[in-house]
Amino acid sequence: MKIIALLLSDGFEEGEAINVIDILRRLELSVKILSCDQTVSLTSYHGVKIVADDLLSSKIQCDFDAIVLVGGPPNTDKLGTDSQVIRFIERHISMSAYIAALCSSGAKVLAKNSLLGSHHYVCCGNFHQNYSDGSYINQPVVMDGQFITGQDYGYTIDFAFAIAEVLLGDTRTRSNDVSDVDWVAKHINYRRFTEYKL
Repeated sequence: MKIIALLLSDGFEEGEAINVIDILRRLELSVKILSCDQTVSLTSYHGVKIVADDLLSSKIQCDFDAIVLVGGPPNTDKLGTDSQVIRFIERHISMSAYIAALCSSGAKVLAKNSLLGSHHYVCCGNFHQNYSDGSYINQPVVMDGQFITGQDYGYTIDFAFAIAEVLLGDTRTRSNDVSDVDWVAKHINYRRFTEYKL
């Protein structure tokens, strides 16, 4: 089973985090919510409280198939300046794991720390203008090599399906007619935006 680490700290965007968790777990992918704070009890940008599965510090040596980051100004400010988080992401980049960043995290975590290199990416607003790393493209979801980025909250479900698609490929355990990813999209009556591959 593919294992995904979702990195969160206080002030994360709850709509993005919960929708990503929901889609990935519907597809029977293992999502581990890791707190980058000193406690597993976290409060979102709009005051929703959740309990992480574990602290990042206790899983720092573990390997994951994908690392996921979401937005929320306090969350991305913290993650983008946390040396433990950056080293964790760098190690997974070197392992060729997928790095998925939604909303401001593409700019404020990845580009800020020169993790994108020449890869294309998208983020919300004009945050990309603050950094020279990466090559910004204005589209809902961008997939370039091991990097998957989503523009903002409005494209969270497409972003989550993009992560699932690279991890599961054309797996067909629910139907011989369509992939599991397409089956779940149809099951929740969601029309996927699929033109995000470079």
